[in-house]
Amino acid sequence: MSENCPEGRSKRQKIEDSSKYSIEVSNNQPNVAYEDSGIKLTTVEALPASENIDCVSLSSILSSENLIEMVQFNYMVELEFLMTNLPKSKQKIIPTTIVHGLSGESEKYLKDEAKLFKNVKLISPRLPIPYGTHHTKAMLLFYANSTMRLIIHTANAIRRDWANKTQGVYMSPFLLKKRNIASSSEFESDFMEYLESYGDKLNIIRNKVKEYDFSTIKVEL
Repeated sequence: MSENCPEGRSKRQKIEDSSKYSIEVSNNQPNVAYEDSGIKLTTVEALPASENIDCVSLSSILSSENLIEMVQFNYMVELEFLMTNLPKSKQKIIPTTIVHGLSGESEKYLKDEAKLFKNVKLISPRLPIPYGTHHTKAMLLFYANSTMRLIIHTANAIRRDWANKTQGVYMSPFLLKKRNIASSSEFESDFMEYLESYGDKLNIIRNKVKEYDFSTIKVEL
């Protein structure tokens, strides 16, 4: 439609006026507080710091000296890359469970890598159908102060996904242990139902997760 057409000018004017009105309303609310969603983008190594503001890297997620155990859910895993993002003193001592979706030669390579890490346990989940794979990407991080953190993200545990691709990461608050073991939240119910789908393979982990209070999580799974 031509800009010289009266109808075209009218529609364009409405859009411009609407935009101005939105800006004016926003400017009149300078003290609006927003809930922290816990959602971050990942650091892109090839970009300067000015372009990585408030972004997170794998090492920043795993770098705490208080980290004492972790469970990694993923599809593709480069074990050496993953473990080198832990503090160096902990790389071969932190109990680590890897729930992965690899098969064939890729799984064989992962098992060979795991021989270098006596602290790593590999789990290949049972799939209920003959087609498909395990694509979940998440972490359970347990700390020495009896807290736990759930991380849900979009990256494979491989270098190229964390180096120069933009990924999404949800980071829960640090969860405390429950005062009342029977209490639960909707998020916890959904997450526990998901963990139960792994069957007996994750019994120990599932029982450990049940001890934590998910009520501070303000998102839906």
